[in-house]
Amino acid sequence: MMQLAATLRRERRLTGRQVLVATLAFFGLVIAANLAFVFLALDTFSGTVSDRAYQEGLAYNERLAGAAEQRSRGWTGALALIPDGLSLTLGDRDGRPVAGLTLVASLSRPATRAFDRSVALIEVVPGRYLAALDLEPGNWLVLVEGSDSAGSSFRTEARLWR
Repeated sequence: MMQLAATLRRERRLTGRQVLVATLAFFGLVIAANLAFVFLALDTFSGTVSDRAYQEGLAYNERLAGAAEQRSRGWTGALALIPDGLSLTLGDRDGRPVAGLTLVASLSRPATRAFDRSVALIEVVPGRYLAALDLEPGNWLVLVEGSDSAGSSFRTEARLWR
């Protein structure tokens, strides 16, 4: 019994070896976590925003001219995600529907290309275009481009949430 009491009274001392092991274990854990995060970050986002950046840069002035032409016609579109897809309501400056366009919507996520898709919009009534889609919840970048039979182009883009 006396030995047990002496053992309990003996105090534990922190040795240099224990401090070294604890320090190495702590920094090893921090370095391992950082390496895991770096690997995951590089694996999920390539850093490439566009595969055709140079060509898109060359066409920038044409894009500005197209936007100015669209403003002069007064065409405006309202994009919305509806329960079963994508809706575009298109009108002119007087509020009349703009009908007869051939439109394609490109949908993507802001941070990944894994969910990119394109879909044609179908005119259901004059000035109202729909595309049936089954989209996951979250943030979507939507770009709609097209033209009418006379060659007048239309382009609109929006960030939508489901």
